[in-house]
Amino acid sequence: MAGNSTNAAKMARFLAIIQIVTGVLLLGFGTADRLVKGRGYYHYYHYDWTGYVYFGIWIGIWMCITGGLGIPGSARERTSSRDAFAGVFMGFSITSAVLGGVIIICYSIAISELRRYHYYDDYDYYNYGYYGRYYYNYRGKMAILAIMLVLGIVTFGAGIWAAICTCLMKPCDCCGQPQVS
Repeated sequence: MAGNSTNAAKMARFLAIIQIVTGVLLLGFGTADRLVKGRGYYHYYHYDWTGYVYFGIWIGIWMCITGGLGIPGSARERTSSRDAFAGVFMGFSITSAVLGGVIIICYSIAISELRRYHYYDDYDYYNYGYYGRYYYNYRGKMAILAIMLVLGIVTFGAGIWAAICTCLMKPCDCCGQPQVS
């Protein structure tokens, strides 16, 4: 049984590092999502709402904190502080998985909206990629949205997998113990 706990601790450490890297990437691409506009100044921003909500920035910060908690929570030797960090890491990982699902849903909708409005703009006689003096950056915005969607999938998978590995490390006495009545 100790071998499974050791392997789970190694995997949890690896997933904590993945969560830190994913958090840093979410911070970077979340900033880009905020700065790159999908349409010109004179039109409504119906599908730039993901940047205005700062999804990548605050979820990226959450992921970095989660990964930072996972490093001491996945120590190989079992101590009371490791168990405390592992329990908190499990809770933060579950929350990270939920936030990854939010990213998947919201960025899928944003990609769909961007593509739909770009399709209708293709038939606009006066649309040559410019609205006044502001440039319409379809490809850049679509690339950022697609990268954020992939990072959301990684966040979702790493969050679930880290929670499972942390549970296998048995940081609490609630799992696998026979109940006495």
